[in-house]
This record gives sequence, structure tokens and C-alpha cells, in this order.
Amino acid sequence: MWRWIVRKSDWRARGWIAGGDIEHDPPIDAVITWVDGNDPAHIAKREQFLIGSRDEAVSEATLPKRWVGANELAICVRSLERNAPWIRTVWIVTDDQTPDLSYCSDTVQKKIRIVSHHHIFRQFGDYLPTFNSICIESMMWRIEGLAERFIYFNDDFFLLNPIKKGDFFKGDKTVLRGRWKKLSKRCGEDFLKLNFYRNHKVNAGRMVEFDVNNFFSLAHVASPMRKSVLADYFRDHPMRLVDNIRHRFRVQDQFHPPSLFSNIEIVKGRALFVRRRDWFNFSSRFCTRRQYLTPMVLLLILKFARFRILCINDLNVIEARSKRFRRVLEWAITT
Repeated sequence: MWRWIVRKSDWRARGWIAGGDIEHDPPIDAVITWVDGNDPAHIAKREQFLIGSRDEAVSEATLPKRWVGANELAICVRSLERNAPWIRTVWIVTDDQTPDLSYCSDTVQKKIRIVSHHHIFRQFGDYLPTFNSICIESMMWRIEGLAERFIYFNDDFFLLNPIKKGDFFKGDKTVLRGRWKKLSKRCGEDFLKLNFYRNHKVNAGRMVEFDVNNFFSLAHVASPMRKSVLADYFRDHPMRLVDNIRHRFRVQDQFHPPSLFSNIEIVKGRALFVRRRDWFNFSSRFCTRRQYLTPMVLLLILKFARFRILCINDLNVIEARSKRFRRVLEWAITT
């Protein structure tokens, strides 16, 4: 099992990194997208716009579970405080909602800035409200005051162990996490329709004329990005931005903005790849298929194997099955 956890990925890398940090590096910010999906007002607004979007949206993109929260934001922010204290500013992007930050220390609260969708969609207000994370990802580089270099987090992304600036940016290079994948015969158009998240990443590869039969699949964890790269791309391709943000719910034709950024970095020769896998993504389904490996056991294995970046899908489902899981998770990210 240990060997399976830390096995090497199938790399076709252009370079390797060893981590490291530089005292005088430019600042690095964190951007976290968050929504209180349990808010009755948000539910009512979502249902109002869903009525006219059911035929266009992918059914999986409109399931209520996409917005149900388990206060993941609290754990995400605490993990940044403990494991990446060098983050300059933490930008939390919301749909005019105010998260409870009482769990944050005074030090972290001074770093946090709340950003409305209306701010990042300025001049594009006709496309609001949006319930589509891809649209929000397409616009987050427009935050006024955002550092050139930033790390993008979903609210269910966590830092499990201490990590350095050099594990995300190395000089003028960007450090990427993921795997090179081939689209086999079974991964034809019909398969992509069933896996719209993979389709969004393939679409991003096509936009920079990447070989989608051998494409880089960005890991679904915290990802480094550069503001100017996206600004320059969308300045040169303004209609691609509009086409990507006009859907209130996810559709097949959209592209994944972090993957677009990563593909641009690869094509430009500015990408480095981690040598030893230090990230993991698991869900309630992952552990259900492996009866011997409960979420709590897996979390402890990842902690002591020095994995540093984590995504936990369906935290509310895992907590329902294991009442102690949150306590163990909070211990893991703060120890």
C-alpha cells in the first residue's frame, strides 16, 4: 500500500525541481473561491436561474452537492496559516457573501480580503450571477491588488505539511503538478461527454495547439498561476474569455483556466514538474472502493509520508460516516 501511495507518475518532463526558497522573491498571494451553498437566499437564486439552464448544462454540473459545504474554508485558511506563512494576502472570492472568520488568528485576519464576483466581473456584469466555478476561475486574475504570482485554491484544497515558495515558483519558472495522459480509444468524444471535467482540461490544451492525445492533466489541487499570463492571453483572445464566462452552469464547451495557464507555461518552456509526488486527491468514493483504507487511515498515511497538498472531495459525506475525521484533519494541518 505504501508503495502505491508514493509511486512515481509517468513523466515526460522538461525539467525537475528540488524545492527551495529565496528571501527576496516577489510576493505570492492565495486566491480561494468560496460559496455558502447552504444559504437559503443563494439556493433560491440558483433555482431561479437553473430553470432556464437545464437543457444547456451538464446534469452533474447542476447537482446540489456541488454547492453543499462543510465549512471547508476554515480548514483551508488554517492550513495556509500553519504551512505557508509566507503568503502575503489571502483573497476570498464570494458571491456577495461574508464568511465567518472568527476561527482565524489576528495575524491571518489582517491578510484576508473579501472579493465580490461583481468586482472581478466588472464590465461583464451581464453574466452574473454565476454558479459556475470555471467562470469565476476565468476572472480571478482581475482582482485589483492581486500579486503577479498567486496560488489558486478551491475551498476544499488544503496544505497538509509545510511548503515553500520554491515549491510553486522557481525563478521565472512555474512548478506544475499532474500527469501526462494519452486519450486512448475508450477516451473518445463519448467518454469526454461523460467526464466533463477532463473535457474542460482537453479543451484548454486545444486552445494552445497542444497534442491532446498526449496532454498534461493538471492535478486537482492548489495550483500556481501568474496574473500577466492570463491577462495577455485574454487581451489577444477576448472572445474566448466571453465564451467561457457566459454560462451560469458548467457546459461541455468550456475550458479549465488553470489548465490553460499550465499549457501556456509548458509551450513557452517555463514549466517545471515535481520529481516526487507530494499531492493527493481523495473522496468518500475512493475509500469506499478500498474497505481496508478508511479516510482517517489514508489521511494519517499522507501526513506521515510528508504529502503537502491535499484535496478532499465530499467532506460532508466523509464526516457523516466518521465523526472524528474533522478533528484528525484539523490536527494534521496544524501539527
